[in-house]
Amino acid sequence: QRPSTSSSTLYRRIALGFSLVSLLALGGILAMATQEATITVKATRQPISTTLSVNIQNTVSKKAAAPSGASVPVLNGTVATISHTAEQAFKASLGEVAGGTSSGMVSIINNFSKNQPLVARTRLLSKEGVLFRIAKGVTVPAKGSVQVAVYADKEGPTGDISPSTFTIPGLWTGLQDKIYAKSETAMQGGSKQAPRISADDIARAKEVVGKQATSEALSEFTATYGAPTVSVTEITSSVTNPALGTAVATFTARVTVDVIGIVIDRAAVLALARNNLTAALKPDAFRAISTVHEDSLKILLEDYNAKTKTAKLKVYLEGDTTLSSVAPVLDTRNIVGRSTQDALNYFAGIKDIETTKISLSPFWN
Repeated sequence: QRPSTSSSTLYRRIALGFSLVSLLALGGILAMATQEATITVKATRQPISTTLSVNIQNTVSKKAAAPSGASVPVLNGTVATISHTAEQAFKASLGEVAGGTSSGMVSIINNFSKNQPLVARTRLLSKEGVLFRIAKGVTVPAKGSVQVAVYADKEGPTGDISPSTFTIPGLWTGLQDKIYAKSETAMQGGSKQAPRISADDIARAKEVVGKQATSEALSEFTATYGAPTVSVTEITSSVTNPALGTAVATFTARVTVDVIGIVIDRAAVLALARNNLTAALKPDAFRAISTVHEDSLKILLEDYNAKTKTAKLKVYLEGDTTLSSVAPVLDTRNIVGRSTQDALNYFAGIKDIETTKISLSPFWN
């Protein structure tokens, strides 16, 4: 007996519904099977530096290699010395020359009721304790005053005093506060300024000529051997003529220097320093060099031998490190089966990690 038309339609609907459910289930299984997570980690940086010694020799050797049994690497380069002398004339500064007699004008004031005669060379004592004498005899009227020239009792700069007041020691003590002298201008002439070579003159001249000699020696070195990678200057002779303290208007300074220069391949030195940075990392720290600060490279002359034309350099370099990609804390097995938030919390608990981003695909997951 053939089934009815309505029964056939029902069976077809059941079969179609089962097929759709199966497809949806299969799609879900495939979506879960193809789900991916991209984890982006920004690790913190830590500074690192290294210092090493490098020997320089003029003989051809294998670059960046060290002699058998030696711990200091050797580079081929040029070690040379240039001697140079420079000379200049300078003006001596003005210095004090003692020997003059200070002089000036004072007003002698008489507040007493009688005239007061004073003979030439009458002493006047300033409040600073400097003794002067009047140049000529005068009579100071009662309740009046007169002006008179005075001069210091002793030669020298001590007489060059500012405006002051003076007592007259030769008068009776009871009159000294009534008859006295006063100056309105400074006393002058006790010292004179004249050119004289001072210690400051010599120091300044030697500095200037020393820089000139060094600059000229470096130019000569560069023209002969090329621009030095590193150099030092030693002053071998420094003289002035005439000598310190000589009263002259001009003098000369003569300076001789030795410039010791090293010409090497800077890139080769940088490569050695880079290798030393990497070697400084501890294997169990799981860190790697992330940045090398090439501008931090410093090359200093530590020692040299002019006869053998060899030198020893001290090299310094800085860089940064971050977590190595093989660090155990970055093993993805540590977060398998965790939710996105649990994975983020895991990475947040690692001190060497600054930020973490997790992206899922397909996007609806």
